[in-house]
Amino acid sequence: VWENGELAIVHGLGYPGANRSHFKSIALWETGGDGTSAGRSGWLTEDIENMGVTQDWDAHGISLDGGMGVFTSPNGVWLSMTSAAQFQRLSTSSFSVASTTTDNPALAALLGRAEALDTSMKRISSKMNRSRSLRFDIRGGDLGRQMATAASLIAAGIDTPVLKVKIDGFDTHENQFGRHRNLLRDLGRSIGGFASQMRRINEWDNTLVMTYSEFGRRAIENFTDGTDHGTAAPHFIAGGRVNGGFYSDHPNLGKLIEGDLQFTMDYRSVYEMVLSAWFGIDQNRFTGFRNTDLSNLLEDV
Repeated sequence: VWENGELAIVHGLGYPGANRSHFKSIALWETGGDGTSAGRSGWLTEDIENMGVTQDWDAHGISLDGGMGVFTSPNGVWLSMTSAAQFQRLSTSSFSVASTTTDNPALAALLGRAEALDTSMKRISSKMNRSRSLRFDIRGGDLGRQMATAASLIAAGIDTPVLKVKIDGFDTHENQFGRHRNLLRDLGRSIGGFASQMRRINEWDNTLVMTYSEFGRRAIENFTDGTDHGTAAPHFIAGGRVNGGFYSDHPNLGKLIEGDLQFTMDYRSVYEMVLSAWFGIDQNRFTGFRNTDLSNLLEDV
């Protein structure tokens, strides 16, 4: 992917008032917050839901790792699918709404949402049943398995704008050298294998892969051959329409703040670029973070 010029590396992503708590910082990244506050919903949910008003999507998004933080929303159809077989079994369950529930507006709204989710699951399951002969094998451990599931959903014609996957293990407080190498190997194999499968079904130009994480690592090694929670990190964006290369400035190792890197770009600038340049949502919740350094990262969609 890198050699094809289809991988962008954006250096120095972070936010003001960096929080070093796993739980707090991932909540910030997934809702588009900063060191002062986190949002109430996922960073893309509102804009995607508004966009979906004119679309006939099967779902607004599907998580393949079970985590729903980035999909947190009181509205929309955001699904979790950690096992395709289990998902299909659940989709066969019957669902009905008693007419008396209309006397309770709150209950009627809740059941209406449940009915929409049920309809979505049945539509997706039907498409999966029709494409059982499609098989994808991607190396890269558990992430590769999730990426293979993502490829199978796309090939089956599941119409959703966002799929979420996850790789664990980057909290390398000790023995970082070997662990980090193995993690990057799995990440590379998974993205490379997924790209190959998307090219195979002529969908790579219609696909964008982006990474995010709660924080980077400190610049200085600790006493257990690892690094501790930091304040800035590079992230990857890959796809058939990506203009590969390096973006943003690498943090200056000679200008650390109490041992930490100074972030050189607010991570929400990447979110803004994805919403405006990829999804075509020019006026989005992160318009104030629009950054011209990313203006050429994507070819016209």
